[in-house]
Amino acid sequence: MIYSFLKKYKGYPANQRLDKACMQGQRELVQWTIEKGADNWNWGLKGACRGGHRDLVEWMIKKGANNWNMGLHGACRGGEGELVELMIEKGANDWNWGLRYACLGGNQGLVELMIEKGATNWDGGLYGACRSGNKKLVELMIEKGANDWDLGLLGACILGHQGLVEWMIKKGGTDWNGGLLGACRGGNKGLVELMIEKGATNWNAGLWEACIGRNRELAEWMIEKGADPSYCFSKNHSHRV
Repeated sequence: MIYSFLKKYKGYPANQRLDKACMQGQRELVQWTIEKGADNWNWGLKGACRGGHRDLVEWMIKKGANNWNMGLHGACRGGEGELVELMIEKGANDWNWGLRYACLGGNQGLVELMIEKGATNWDGGLYGACRSGNKKLVELMIEKGANDWDLGLLGACILGHQGLVEWMIKKGGTDWNGGLLGACRGGNKGLVELMIEKGATNWNAGLWEACIGRNRELAEWMIEKGADPSYCFSKNHSHRV
């Protein structure tokens, strides 16, 4: 279990591994990440909230976690209503990012709760909804006033939602380089090709995102296009394809 976890998250900082271990709900992995240097309990809180693991949430709080907004973000992303309520009771009040994460998680009820609480960042919600591929939430954010079509285009490209990509373009999205980054991260070659046809040319950033997404084929393609491999190292980028 530890070997497969380490292989999947090779190159990740210790505290990001803690986040992932808590999200998976594996106490053995959580303990292992702590032994290997993880000590940011707020990252653990976020992961545990996203995964819906109340026992780990309580453990992270006992360890010293107190960033309730990070917990709120994780719980909203994971659609964990009870943990959302717990974080609010503790003091969480970042409704706009809560909205973004609730849209990203595709949870209508939590989206409505964040709006009731005072969220008004419709463009952030649009990004989350486009990334999750939830057309109903995309429509809701547009009805509320979202109009950052480039941000929506980026979100839709990351997970390869072709229909939403086309919709954002029709709405006025023209940030082809942003779309390229999203498509490279998501490993969607068809959308990468579309963004290039539209005029994308930021090969270095495309390479960076292909490396984050661990997509060797797209990384090599970006290099063929002219990306400088040293760019990733100059940015202290630790992921490898």
